[in-house]
Amino acid sequence: MVGMSTTDDRFELTVAECARYVARHGKMPTRHTPDADDRSLGLFLQRIRQADRGTTKDIILTPERIAVLDEVLPGWRGRGARRDVDEQIREIAAFVKRHKQYPHNRAVIDEAEPRLYRILNHLRRAAEGKGNVALTPERRQLLDTLIPDWNRKTDA
Repeated sequence: MVGMSTTDDRFELTVAECARYVARHGKMPTRHTPDADDRSLGLFLQRIRQADRGTTKDIILTPERIAVLDEVLPGWRGRGARRDVDEQIREIAAFVKRHKQYPHNRAVIDEAEPRLYRILNHLRRAAEGKGNVALTPERRQLLDTLIPDWNRKTDA
């Protein structure tokens, strides 16, 4: 493209790298992945989505950039993070059903327990209006349905 800036080149290269990540892993990259390069792709997508919602001025989403995203990375606006949290809620529910107790931070029944404990605590904090997890009415309903008493104060 004539007159394409280095910034536009970098943008298109990063979008293409995100598409390769999706091809390899079957999901969009997130900022929570352990690999630093993959994490930077997740941060890029987070900033793109913020720009799309108008909550940041760091990135300008021109119609041309949106066209590139739509063509190279279908579903870039997606709700990947929400699906991930919903999947984690289901994983906590399966743990509770299997072990007849809520996950604990120290008493490790299986290797997923400390991670599930942290997620459940994030959800409990969100119910109090704290933290950075969005506790939508749909998520609260999912929790109430799958994990009765999920928001109790103690895990005794």
